Amino acid sequence: MNHILLKQVPLFTDLTDKVLEQIAGCMTMIEFPESTVIIREGEPGDDFFVVLSGHLEVIKALGTPDERLLACARSGSLSGN
Repeated sequence: MNHILLKQVPLFTDLTDKVLEQIAGCMTMIEFPESTVIIREGEPGDDFFVVLSGHLEVIKALGTPDERLLACARSGSLSGN
């Protein structure tokens, strides 16, 4: 991942280029097709996502009658799993 992209994310704006390069070196850029489920409720997780473009939705009880939108993350937002 390019460290310049990370500089656009509010969490990282005050970091030096050297630190950003180290963080970027540990990250992998992944593109997901629209409507892809990337995290399921109840699954263990150890991922950290930075939304560079597009958006993601956090939905409780996906596909059930009790389904509800909990959050929406857009470009520059952060999400953890």
